[in-house]
Amino acid sequence: MELAFSRPPRSRILVVALRLLTLTLLLGVVGLGLTQTALLPAVWRLPNPPPLTNAGTTRDDRWRADLDYFASQTTRLHANAFSQVSRREFNQSVQRLRERIPTMQDYEIVVEMMRLVAMFGDGHTKIFGYESVGFHTFPIQLEWFGRNLYVVNATVDYSDLIGMRVERINNHTVQSAYKAVTPLISHYNEYGLRRIGSRYLTTPEILKAVGILPEGGLAEYELVDAQGEHHLIYLQPINGGSHFLNLEQINPALNAMPIYLQHRDQNYWFEYLADSQTIYFQYNSAYEMPDLPFEEFTRRLFAVADSRPVNRLIVDLRFNEGGYPTIFKSFIDGLRTRPALREPDHLFAIIGNETFSAGVWHSVALHDLGAILIGEPTSGRPNSFGQVQRLYLPYSGIGVQYSTRYWRLIEDADPVAVMPDIYAEPTIQDYLAGQDVALGAALSLPAHASHGALTSDQ
Repeated sequence: MELAFSRPPRSRILVVALRLLTLTLLLGVVGLGLTQTALLPAVWRLPNPPPLTNAGTTRDDRWRADLDYFASQTTRLHANAFSQVSRREFNQSVQRLRERIPTMQDYEIVVEMMRLVAMFGDGHTKIFGYESVGFHTFPIQLEWFGRNLYVVNATVDYSDLIGMRVERINNHTVQSAYKAVTPLISHYNEYGLRRIGSRYLTTPEILKAVGILPEGGLAEYELVDAQGEHHLIYLQPINGGSHFLNLEQINPALNAMPIYLQHRDQNYWFEYLADSQTIYFQYNSAYEMPDLPFEEFTRRLFAVADSRPVNRLIVDLRFNEGGYPTIFKSFIDGLRTRPALREPDHLFAIIGNETFSAGVWHSVALHDLGAILIGEPTSGRPNSFGQVQRLYLPYSGIGVQYSTRYWRLIEDADPVAVMPDIYAEPTIQDYLAGQDVALGAALSLPAHASHGALTSDQ
């Protein structure tokens, strides 16, 4: 018996197709609407379209539009904007700034927005791109060594200042000036404050906004040289793109650039040090290099490890401020299959105050595999926000980076930083002489060195 099937009328097929199309469009609209609400997890939310700015509106109106957009979007898009500050306190601070805009200069508004962002207590969430509204720098660069702040770099005209200790900025001691800028800094710990604070202390607009420099006046830095002589230096702002010196220009007596500074422009690289039978692997950024994918790089590194005598494997993370932590998996997998490289006296990781975000992930992963951590505490925190997204303010064009997830790498503790098992903190003299005390410590460490706790800070 042959079964006969009747075909639905063409009009019915068209009706069903239209209904399916309508349903698809409706779901798309609903989905788009949900991404612009706080109903979905933060990683799926999208910024609302910025308000249209009228070229005929006043400067104050445009800044208020930027402020309102910033405040509404960051608090909605962030994974947990009010974990460290109350909504009421934040909104009151926004309103006070809104009222003051007519009496403020552009750079002052930006600095106060930095203060608002810092209230979230999230080192990943910050303002960037504010150079476009007229921010500058002074022709020196500063860095903390211990409790003291030193000039570590300068333009050629001010190279004779390098190595001097900063005693005072205008009428403020270094400590009081540092205290004035720290409320503007998004951070997780004191190490992040020190890292960023030293940069803010050479930014004229920030120093003026917090009352350290007078409007229109010169910056007076009191410096102390190695012989204890005091020098009063008056500095004019320069553009941020101005040329600063490298260490070989600062110290011509160096035979070569220290190995840890040789390839800062590469995300990852390694070298086999035959004299000590060491593989030195510097991982500066957790981003793929287009001309050398990380998996291929890892294959090359382990090919050397498998074919030559290796007494030590040193992973230098001190400049790694983040990226995509998952690309490190091929290296970790390679270590797991090579137990000889993970002996207590074979595997080391160098960390420092610039180690942040994915760099912290990698230091924890290496520590879990038995690596001895050498160097200084990280500015990143193991349990912290991350997975950032960005939005841009419609009037000024300033960018805002915000976190969409909270990551917990350590379940039974909440350390403020990854702490080294062995502290190796350079002095200003070490730095200028090209002495890498962290790498030196790893190369000279005796067998079966102690492998301590990840951190002593809770």
